[in-house]
Amino acid sequence: MKNFLLTAVLAASAVMPVMAGTALPYSETFDTAADFATMTVVDANSDNKTWYHSDYYKSAMIDYSDDSSMDDWLILPAFSLAPGGTYTFEMDARCYSSIFGTERFEVKMGTAATAAAMTETVVGETLLKTDKFQHFTQKITVATAGTYYIGIHCISGAERRGMLVDNIALSAGVAAESPAAVTDLTLTPEPTGLNKVTVAFTAPALTSTGVSLTALDKVEIYRDKALIKAISPVAPGQPVTFVDETVTAGNHSYMAVAYSATGRGLEASADVFVGPGKPSAVGNFKVKETTPGDVEITWSAPTTDEKGNRIDPSLITYKVVSYEIVLDSYFTESDIVEGLADTRYVHHAIDAGKGQRFIAYGVYAETISGKSTAVKTALFPVGTNYSVPFAESFAGGKASSLWRSEVAKNQSTAPAWTPLTDEDVADLASRDGDGGYVAMLGENTDDSARYYSGKIDLSGLQNPVLSFYTFNFGNGSNNDDENVLEIYGGTGSGFNLIKSMEIKEVGEYGWNKVILPLTAYKDKVVQIVFTGVTKNYLAIPLDAITVGEALARDLAAVSLSIPETVTTGQYFDIEVDVENAGTQPVGGYVVELYRNGEKIQEAEGPELYSCTRTQVGFSDRLEVIDNGDNEYYAKVVCEGDENPANNTTAVVKAVAEAPEYPVATNLKATRSGNAVTLTWTAPDLSTAKPEATTDSFEAYESFATQGVGGWTFTDMDNAQVGKFQGITFPGITYEGSVQSFWVMDASMEGANASFAAHSGKKYIAQIFNYDGSQCDDWAISPELKGIAQTVSFYAKSYSSIPSYAETFEVLYSTTDTSTDHFVKLGTYENVPNAWTRYDVALPEGAKHFAIRCVSEGCYMLLVDDVTFVAAGATHGLEVEGYNVYRNRQKITEQPVSGTQFVDTAAPDGENKYMVTVAYNKGESVPGNEVVAGEAGVEAVDGDNVAITALDGKIVVDGATAQTVIMQPNGVIVYIGTGSHVEAAVAQGVYIVKTGVKVAKVIVK
Repeated sequence: MKNFLLTAVLAASAVMPVMAGTALPYSETFDTAADFATMTVVDANSDNKTWYHSDYYKSAMIDYSDDSSMDDWLILPAFSLAPGGTYTFEMDARCYSSIFGTERFEVKMGTAATAAAMTETVVGETLLKTDKFQHFTQKITVATAGTYYIGIHCISGAERRGMLVDNIALSAGVAAESPAAVTDLTLTPEPTGLNKVTVAFTAPALTSTGVSLTALDKVEIYRDKALIKAISPVAPGQPVTFVDETVTAGNHSYMAVAYSATGRGLEASADVFVGPGKPSAVGNFKVKETTPGDVEITWSAPTTDEKGNRIDPSLITYKVVSYEIVLDSYFTESDIVEGLADTRYVHHAIDAGKGQRFIAYGVYAETISGKSTAVKTALFPVGTNYSVPFAESFAGGKASSLWRSEVAKNQSTAPAWTPLTDEDVADLASRDGDGGYVAMLGENTDDSARYYSGKIDLSGLQNPVLSFYTFNFGNGSNNDDENVLEIYGGTGSGFNLIKSMEIKEVGEYGWNKVILPLTAYKDKVVQIVFTGVTKNYLAIPLDAITVGEALARDLAAVSLSIPETVTTGQYFDIEVDVENAGTQPVGGYVVELYRNGEKIQEAEGPELYSCTRTQVGFSDRLEVIDNGDNEYYAKVVCEGDENPANNTTAVVKAVAEAPEYPVATNLKATRSGNAVTLTWTAPDLSTAKPEATTDSFEAYESFATQGVGGWTFTDMDNAQVGKFQGITFPGITYEGSVQSFWVMDASMEGANASFAAHSGKKYIAQIFNYDGSQCDDWAISPELKGIAQTVSFYAKSYSSIPSYAETFEVLYSTTDTSTDHFVKLGTYENVPNAWTRYDVALPEGAKHFAIRCVSEGCYMLLVDDVTFVAAGATHGLEVEGYNVYRNRQKITEQPVSGTQFVDTAAPDGENKYMVTVAYNKGESVPGNEVVAGEAGVEAVDGDNVAITALDGKIVVDGATAQTVIMQPNGVIVYIGTGSHVEAAVAQGVYIVKTGVKVAKVIVK
């Protein structure tokens, strides 16, 4: 429905004579194209840009010209006008778009529907500056009776955007002797918003031409074009008041017109809104979780509207909404209920027992005039409380309970608390080994974010505490971790500071435990908030957050550190990280070290204060008989420890690597009394592999770029290399340099710990391109043996920032060192900031391999300790004898020269034997293992022997040695040979031995 502003021109007939022409009063709203067809359109400048009907806007519309100003007429139908009367012309006009500047128009009148005939000005040249319709009105009189045309003339400049015209009207003429319009017309709605309007005005004292009136017949009052009141008698100039009590709420238009003996006078109109104004906000807003998941929301009704006017509460309804977090600190609003008359509502937010959720509530007060601003709560958790002990460790980078992050302060990118996995940040893994933790990540100094927990019920705890781990990045060399961590607690009515700390205060580099008392919240439901502020590091990690009972004595075996691979026959270090997770100092404890399930060492630990840690060291050596996987763990033993669950470390594997030398085979053992005779076959040296070379680059000249043994360093990107601020690499130039790899010396002046080698002091390295482009730097190996082999090396990224992690490829060539002849084997991305071993299998025929750095916009790729079989390599092995082991203990002080040995001191019972080869370059791994049991029994393998107990007999299948069946007291009930044995026995328990196979069976 169109908004009619022209009610005055639509009133009843006037006293002026009606001549031929369009009937008056006249109005046009352009609702249809047929309405527009009654117009005359004149394209005076013939640019084909002129007036047309807009079905979308239901208006007359004109576009614009890129080249010339507009000169276009929209001419209304003919009207017959007479002298002595006053006609009122009205119209609405607007710009199509205010963005493109102003539009210009004028309204003229003439005696023909042509541009040339438009000579009398109705509305002078006018600027339109807005895309909102403006109303224009003008009185028209004529000196001569006749037919007249009114034209709307668009005269906008070029490159405007167009204009629209609507709601054109022309009133019937009013005679000169007829009354003027009433004056001082005011409409006063009931201030409380009830449906009532007081209409006040002064009756006209003059005619329309300014002559004094002697009498009036009446004054009619119209509402929305309908007559609602005729006031009579009424004297000229008399003040009149009328109360309209039948009006409805909403927008209304009133018109008053006076009558005299000469007829109807001029009209006066005004608009008014009836009803309550837009209310002010509700008061006394409160929320309370009455039962798990049910929230009672209450408020008081506003007493005034937004302008301070009193408002009747019965005219107000309410809308209750909820807010939930969408992304970090961005929220979405959802309607819960609207049209509510009551000032209380209970919302079921979540089912009991289904966890918790964060939610906030808001209430709007609404009338027909609109709604107030919302009164809102902060986000808070609702649902079933978490019980104690409570624990959150963000395993796998995911929270198992309810948490949310909220920005406190940021300069650019919003900081946030984010669950992370061990792979997300170089050199940072979870404290508890579950692959996840949480960290506040910022990008600028003083970035800050809060991390809210769900609700935790502390009921039943006598001495509640909050504990967690945070990571100190400071290395103690003028790089203290100055980040700030604040911890708050709250019970639903705000939060109170529990502790504020700089991370450097909590302990040394790495994870450190913090224990904080929650005694102020004893037996209450508490919510915890962590607030992080970045200062000189961009992350504040947390892990293993717990709420529970304080423990006085609680030692934890945190972790065991051991090399992933060790070389047999060489000692290596083992470090056990021990922490005092209790509240009291603890001393007098022991750390036990276990290998493959057996305790091998123990050591006393130093006294530890609460939340401090220490490392207890061990040294161990694995022999060739330990070749392969070996499992280690440590256990802390402390009298009175209140939490045995954390006394043992996780199991850590160490792989013992022994040389791949040929082994002694076909080991056999025969026992006679306490003597066991061992025989074996010598190793086949024709199967020996050529010896591999490990190049540690220590023998080469520091910072050499060529002449590095048989290595070839090739730069294929031809880009100028970058440089470090404040550090110069001797002999490595920058301006115009197209450098590839060089021999780096970590002992150079100015080198920090990040430049340390994997072994020794030297390695090879390359550097980023000055323009940030992709590197293409090759380190091509010396010539290889040409056999299928696995090469290994250690590599690391210089930078610890993940976005600067390096990328390299490994390739091989079967011909020469030309880069065109290499075939790629693999690409290795996200190279860690710690020295990491890489093993790559080369196919048979490979003559060279290459490490090719293809990083883009990073720093430096470092490579050390490259192991490979070079051209011309031989095994060079000479047998010097054999070592004999009984029950994993070596029993030969010196290698024996032959291929047999007699153990004259074999203990009673079963003994296991192995033989290794002593070479000039080291010891081989054992060959096969044999078991020597009772006297006269030859030891053989027993993997294929099946021993079965049936009713009244024992069956042995697959035996290749003598079978012995005895009672547990040692009494032999059967001795025999053969691959299939069936021995009849009485009911009972028996021991069956055949070769190395021993079994206990029960016969029924």
